Formats: sequence, C-alpha cells, structure tokens
Amino acid sequence: MLPPNLASWNTDIKPLIGLLYFAQRWDEMLFDFSIDSHRYRSFNVPALCSELIDSHKLCTMGILAWGSLLPIRDEILHGLDTDLISQAILDHKLAPLRDIMKSWDPKCKDHAPLSYAAGVIHDTLDDTLHIKLKTELVNTIADPNQKKRIDLLSSQLLTELIRKGYSEQFLYSAIKKCFFSDNKIKDIKVIESFLNDLDAKEKKYTVLVYSPRTSELLTRNADKDFVSHINSLKPRLHNDQAEKTFINSYEKGNIILEFREIEATDQFSARYIAEDRLKVATSFVGFLKHKLSIDNVELALVYEELRPPVACLVRQPTKATLKRPDIHQGMVDRTLVDMIGPIVSHDTDDVTKHRLLGSLRAHMAGTRASIAEDQFTNLWTALETLVGAQIGGNTIDAIQNKCIPVLCLKYFNKLLKSILQDIHRCIPDFFQSACSEREKNETNAQFLLRLLVTEKLKALRLRLYDACEQNPLLKQRIFRFHEIFCDPQKSYNLLDAHEKRLRWHLQRMYRVRNALVHAGQSCSYISSLVVNLHSYVDHIFTDILERLIKETHHSNLDKAYFAYQIEYEAYRKQLEEIKDQMPSEEHAKTILCWN
Repeated sequence: MLPPNLASWNTDIKPLIGLLYFAQRWDEMLFDFSIDSHRYRSFNVPALCSELIDSHKLCTMGILAWGSLLPIRDEILHGLDTDLISQAILDHKLAPLRDIMKSWDPKCKDHAPLSYAAGVIHDTLDDTLHIKLKTELVNTIADPNQKKRIDLLSSQLLTELIRKGYSEQFLYSAIKKCFFSDNKIKDIKVIESFLNDLDAKEKKYTVLVYSPRTSELLTRNADKDFVSHINSLKPRLHNDQAEKTFINSYEKGNIILEFREIEATDQFSARYIAEDRLKVATSFVGFLKHKLSIDNVELALVYEELRPPVACLVRQPTKATLKRPDIHQGMVDRTLVDMIGPIVSHDTDDVTKHRLLGSLRAHMAGTRASIAEDQFTNLWTALETLVGAQIGGNTIDAIQNKCIPVLCLKYFNKLLKSILQDIHRCIPDFFQSACSEREKNETNAQFLLRLLVTEKLKALRLRLYDACEQNPLLKQRIFRFHEIFCDPQKSYNLLDAHEKRLRWHLQRMYRVRNALVHAGQSCSYISSLVVNLHSYVDHIFTDILERLIKETHHSNLDKAYFAYQIEYEAYRKQLEEIKDQMPSEEHAKTILCWN
C-alpha cells in the first residue's frame, strides 16, 4: 500500500471517504504485488458452479474421481450461505437447489442432479449478479461508516467482472485513469459513470502482433488473411501515437500476424485471446524446430472495430510467476553456503537431498516457463516433490496434511508484517515520532502489537488514526487488526476460515493438475492459480529449509513436517483455550505464535 494520489480530488475529502476507500481497495486487489490475503477472490458462486460442471464432465470421463466434487459442492454451499446478493437473486429457488446439493453423495448412482442444480444456479446469476452488485455498491459508498460492506461488495463485483471476461490489466488501468490521474473527483456520483462503463458486453477487436524468430515458419503455408507485410499495413494506419510506437518497435523483415474479429470485453483480453491462438502455432514450431527459441510477444496493437477504428497499444502483462518478491524475509541474512548446507550435509539423508534438489529444479523450470500451464505443472511438481506425497496413498490428503501447518502457523505474522510495511510507506516518520513510548530494545513489530492491544497506548493509537484521515484503507486496516488481536474469538474464526480456503484451493490445484496431465484441459483461472501456488511453494520451501539449517536433528524432511504438525496442533489448542477470554497482550502474542 502507498499513500493515495489525491491531487485531483476535492480538498474536502470527508464526503468522499467511501469512494476513496473503494478506489484504494480495487487498486490494491488488482496490484501485481499485493499479498494474496489482500487480493480479490478468484471464485464466487457462479464461477464455482462452472467449475463443478466442468469437473463433473471430467468425472464422467474417468479423469477425476466423483469424490473430487465434494470440496466444490461444499464451497458452493458456503457461498450460498454467505452471499446475500446471490441469495436475493435466487429467491425461492435457493432452498430446493441447496437441498439437492446437500443430499448428493459421491457413492450414489445418479450424479446428474448435482450438475443440473449447479447449472440452474449459474444461469440464474449469470446476467444479473454484476448489475445487482453495482446498485448495492453505489448505494453503500455514500455512507463512509460502511467500510466493511464496501470492502465485501467491491471484492464481489471485481470477482464477477473478471469472471465475465474483463482482464486484470484493463480494470487496473481503468481505476488508475478514473480516480488517480487528472480527472477531477468532486462528488461520489463519479462511481456511477465508472461502473456503467463496465457493462460486461463483448466487442469486436483486431489484434496485430509479430514474433520475430517464428515468423518464417508461421507464414510459410499461412493463409494470406492471417499475415501482412509492414508495407501492406501502413496504408491502413491512422498515424496515432499507439501505431507509431508499434511500428517503431518493428524489426525489418518480420511478418505482422493479424487476428480479426476477436470477441472480448476489453482490448487486453483481446490480446490474450490472440496470444493463445499464436501459442498453438508456436507450439508446433517448437515441435518442428527443437533448437528454436519461441519469442514472447512484447507489444500488440489492438483495434476496437469501430468507425474509425480506435487503436490501443497493449504491452505484455506481468508474468504470473513474477508477482512475488524475489527474497523471502527469513532468508535475507543467510549466505548461499548456509542455504545449500542441508543439501550437501552428511547429516541429511539422501531422500531429503533428492527431494530438495528436485523441488528446486521444478521451481526453476516453472518460473522460467512463458506459458501459464507450464508454470503451473512445474510448480505443482515442485510442491509434490517437496512434501513427498506417498505413492499409492491419497496424494491430496498427504499434500494438505503437510502443507496446511506450514502455511497457517505464521499466518498472523504475515498480516502483521504487511500492516507494518504499509505504515512505513504511508507514514514513514511515525515510529520515530513515537520513540518515547517504546520499551528498551523493542522491535517495530513488538511495539505495533502493544499499540494495537493495550489501553495504555490508546491515545497514541488515536493519533495514528488521525494521521490516516486521507488514507481510509490504512485506517480501516489498522482498526481491523486492533479488533483481531483484541478478540481471540475473531482470530480463531479467521484462522479457521483461512485453513478452509487453503484446503479448497489445494484440492482445486490438484484437480487442475489432473485435468492438465491426463486430459490436456486447462482453465480460465490458471494464471491466478499460478500466483497462489508459487506463493505456497516459496513459503514452504524457505520455512522448511530454515528449520533444516537451524536444527541439526531435523535432517529429514518428513521429521520437519511432523514437527510442524505437532506445533500447529498445539497452537490451535492454545487459541481454543483463550478464544472466550478477555483480550490481553499475552493473548495477542499467542495469536502471533510468539509464546
């Protein structure tokens, strides 16, 4: 999080707080490098219903087991219980549809009703949900005290618009252009025009790209409507800036590839569709010419097919595997010798060495791959190799049982670290100005925890809120963490929800992996899964490696996972014991796993 750019906003910001909060949240949810806890949810009820229908087909083909539909069914039921907008749209259909889903059993003979019920829910919500969400959001933004609801509706709408075909790139550029550029923001009515433009209707586009090294092979037997030479292209240009930049980047002798009448919701999505078509061709090029390196398309010129056509220069998006910082904080002080120690040490058994090296190789292959499916497959291999799922056993159960304790044990530490970084960026002199309130040798994290939970520092906490008057997102987040650390029951519930989402997501990744490997079938949300999977692999590898470095008696990976499982069970029992007790600094330390 960075301080919002309010240069174009009305000087009296108070009437616009709800609007600013919305704009900040969308900006954060779409930012490439936001932590996963602050990004938008990839799935809502209609998206889950689509996933269930697709998975149902794979079950009938024998690719997936019928039991693999259970977590999707449970996630849909959870969504129906918590999504009030979907409940209102489904109305009288809700109860019978929910009953059909609840009564389904993987061992039954007739699985069709489950798929039919998902189809009815999807079709009922498909054309209406984004409209209802917009209406609710416009009405709610007028009340700045409704930040939790603004947050919920903003996230739900963003998820639905992306499901309807909008790209993250387009929505991110739209929020920047409307709210954080030269546009004057004088009243909250600007939200209506902003949302009205996002009508989820497809338009027709023409996309021009070129791929230098593959152009000769791609065009040797190509249809003349598919390719153009630069000289035949120039008479059609209108000499606007986007076209000039594209032409200037063009290298002499190459062929322009032209994709016409692409139907998409925005120009960025049109580029992705064209690039997917190009990847089919380049895959054959790679098959024919083993030594040929396939080029990524850096620039594309996209025309919306209007009269006259409107050109837009669309650059390559951030690769999914790059949406993470390079260095894990826990490894910053480690030398390369320290890190490779467990791999070369005589105290480490051979199986552990092979798994660590194998996971590193697969991780490197995943991060270097240019296609999302290749990134995902290699990163999943890195995860499966690292956790050592037993052959012949229940693979996904073994993966979950080993991953969940590592990913959940320091969950609240990750959130505290995030808010600490936000305060540093937005109010850089705060910790220095509060030095008189700090205890001897107290770290910033320890001081922030005391600030959030102790009555003694309430006056300073109020000063911190005052410093956030023009940054409602930071103010709301500080207040939320104050609530979490002062209410052990809320912390317990939040950890429970986080663990449940992780289990659903790992099961989803396993289904996608099986569909890719056994049926060659990908999914529309593969890039989103890559971001999450990459985060899991990095987190688990660095935490496990740190433990192997520190504790010589954990020279075996399975022993390290066993220790994590014991610690996580003990941690959950501690939270269970304090969840009904009065808040205290000691309880907050227990929540953070500092005790």
